[in-house]
This record gives sequence, structure tokens and C-alpha cells, in this order.
Amino acid sequence: MAASKSLVFKNGRRIKVGLVDDHPIILLGLEQFLSQQMDIELVFSVSTIQEYLIRVKDSAPCDVLVIDFSMPDEAKDGFAWLRVAQETARNAKIILFTSQLYLTKICQGKNVGVCEIIYKGDSQLALLESIRTAADIEGRVKPEMESCDKEANRLTKKEWEVLLWIAEGMSVSEIASKKQRSIKTISTQKRSVMKKLGIKNDFGLMSYLELEGIAKIKREPK
Repeated sequence: MAASKSLVFKNGRRIKVGLVDDHPIILLGLEQFLSQQMDIELVFSVSTIQEYLIRVKDSAPCDVLVIDFSMPDEAKDGFAWLRVAQETARNAKIILFTSQLYLTKICQGKNVGVCEIIYKGDSQLALLESIRTAADIEGRVKPEMESCDKEANRLTKKEWEVLLWIAEGMSVSEIASKKQRSIKTISTQKRSVMKKLGIKNDFGLMSYLELEGIAKIKREPK
């Protein structure tokens, strides 16, 4: 049975999707849900980064990759894994599928190199709409969804960059030197980040980064 005209991909074929998530139950649920969509073709579904690297190379190119942020593989953290996915995606659009709610609160997808960030607590229909949007569907009807671009408390791209450099242990002056900006500019962006996150001091900022898993702080054994 052919897919509804309002749901077909621009060139008449189905949307090719790849899934990467280390939780078998979540993978199974997504596989079952997406297999019921007439306009979706599931190219692969894997639970490790190593499996992903094999399948993304050997399989037909995907239009959209839906990837978990936290993968307990060789990647040091979620952002390291995200960089791997971006470098190997073969032009596929990436949707970050995460249980880390802070990402959906402070990030805009475009600022971390993905189409959208979807919280795992959201409905499957929200993910489906994001897949169709990423694949550039003609004639789609977008449900009423919160727009992260319109929220004043979301970090800008430059603020997000500053936050990541701080998470890597860099000082304001080091960031300014690396990004070739003035110390005053970086300080202003750092203060803006802290204000949006409701953080009052540097200790609170580092505690937040560690708590949310953004900063991997190494402690010396006692």
C-alpha cells in the first residue's frame, strides 16, 4: 500500500532512518512504532557505537539518524559521541534522542549540530514529526509544539560554545585567546549563561556541569 501523498518524501521514496540507542527496550519500541509508518524505512537499528560505525558504512545512506546522547562505548562523553556521529553520518540529518532533560532546556539543536533535540519522555508522535521535518517532507501538518528558538532562556550558539569550553576546564582568558575574542566579551557571555541557568557563582556553575554530565571532572583518590 502506498504512503499517503501528504507523507511521502520529496522524490517519492520513503524516509530512510537509522536508530542508535543502548537501551534494547527503547530500540524495540521505536522499531515497532516506525515500522507502522508507511513513509518510513528503517535501515538499521543498533545498540553500540561500534555497530553503528559498521552499519552506517555498509548500509544504504540514511536520510535521518536518531541517536541516543549517552552511549556507554569508547566515546568519552555524549559530545564526543555526537562528533563521531556528525563525522560519519554521510549527510544524514541527526536527531538527538535523550533522557537528559537539561539538553532540551538549554540547547537549540542547531547549536550542537543536530536538527532537533527530543526528550525521551515526549510522545512518539513528536519524534515522528521531527523525523519528517528533518527529511523535508512536503505537505506535512506540524502539530502544536513548543519552539525552542522562541524561548528567551535558551543559550545562543556563542553562549553554548563558551559553556562547553568552560566544561573542558578552560578559563575565560584561555577561551578568549582560543576564540580570538576579548576577555570582556567572553565574560559577558559567561554571565549570560549563568543568568539563564539560574547560577550565581563559578562553584555553582561547575557543580551544574558535573551534575548534568557535561563536565567530566577527574578527582584525585583520597
